[in-house]
Amino acid sequence: MDMRQHSQGPRAKREFKFARQVTGRQPDRGSASPLLLASLAILLAAGVAAWFLMGPERSPSPAQTVQPEASADAGADDRPKPPPGMMRESDLIALEAKGPRTVGGIETRPAGGYESFEKVFGAPGGTVTGEIRVAGAEYPEAWTVTIEPSLVAEGRAEAITKTFVSEPGMRTFELRDLPLAAYRLSASAPGLTTSKVEVALYQVAERPGQRGLDYVTVDLTLRPMARVEGFVRQPSGEPASDLAVYLVPYVVPGADAGTPDVLGEAGGNEAGGTAAAGSIETKCNSAGSYAFENVPPGPWMLHVGDAINPLASPIPVGVQTADQRVDDVVLPPLATLELVVLDHLARPCPDVILTGYLRGKGAGHFKVTTDATGRIKVPYLTPGPWRIDAEDPLMNQKGRGDYSLTPEGPADGRIRELHIR
Repeated sequence: MDMRQHSQGPRAKREFKFARQVTGRQPDRGSASPLLLASLAILLAAGVAAWFLMGPERSPSPAQTVQPEASADAGADDRPKPPPGMMRESDLIALEAKGPRTVGGIETRPAGGYESFEKVFGAPGGTVTGEIRVAGAEYPEAWTVTIEPSLVAEGRAEAITKTFVSEPGMRTFELRDLPLAAYRLSASAPGLTTSKVEVALYQVAERPGQRGLDYVTVDLTLRPMARVEGFVRQPSGEPASDLAVYLVPYVVPGADAGTPDVLGEAGGNEAGGTAAAGSIETKCNSAGSYAFENVPPGPWMLHVGDAINPLASPIPVGVQTADQRVDDVVLPPLATLELVVLDHLARPCPDVILTGYLRGKGAGHFKVTTDATGRIKVPYLTPGPWRIDAEDPLMNQKGRGDYSLTPEGPADGRIRELHIR
């Protein structure tokens, strides 16, 4: 028995037999594997030659594949065609479902399905309607809806301001005949208010004459106004009593200048400063505590001392419907002006109007009147060079003085004098 054949096993026997059938001769048993590879190469070459002889056209190509003939009625739309430039009602509903035109914030571009369309503003005939709801309070006897131009959204230039005052028992509103534009919508009632909602009324350039984009439904919810409170302290830790504190509306950067976030009129404070439009003012009590009642929701800035030039860094206050406590305000080192007004005979002059301003910086000013002894005391002034103008309207006398104020006060401890003639 050949031990090599036995050791090669059944696989070697199969290779040996296959090689003998292909080549027609008796191979050496030790070379079964090389003969097998040679046989496979011969078969592969024969297959390639046969493919070239038959040609690729023997197999159907994708272009020659027969497709089933489409039915003439497949996908046909039997609905009546709309006039040129118009859309079917179902198409319009599908378009509106892709994106609302009303958003609870500032809309800077078309939303949802309108993002790819060009807005067209200015045409008349817009309508905004909706329902007034109440949360956290009883339904008011009367409420007012106000629509006004948006602060930054495209199309605000064509907007107008309009109000709707409810009648007893009413719960819905409708504002008609609005120019197509970008608006802000809100409602108010005694002690109640809503957030401002951005509303866009427009047509799209791609659908000239298409109606339906100029009608918006918005529901508003009245909620109780919030209470905002806090403390103001001096650098020593003592309370800052009798100090004016303001909540000033935060205006979004890029908004139209002079358009406050909360409607209001500018007014003067007791120190002669001009309050920012729409600001709310209060004063600290003897304990340095202050509180604002019925604050409408929205972004505000807390200013201390002056609404335009605050004595400390402004603090952002995001007012919602819940009461809010602001972090304590600590004032920087400030100066106090004590002054007496005298005439040419060195007599004290009561009821003299004094106007002061910080020279060179424009970051401080006041306006006060002397008491019966001709004196004033103005605390919480920014240290630096101050100019004081005095006017006695009764005696037709005037005067002016320049003073350098420091937190420590005059070196000699004396009260400053200002003479008028």
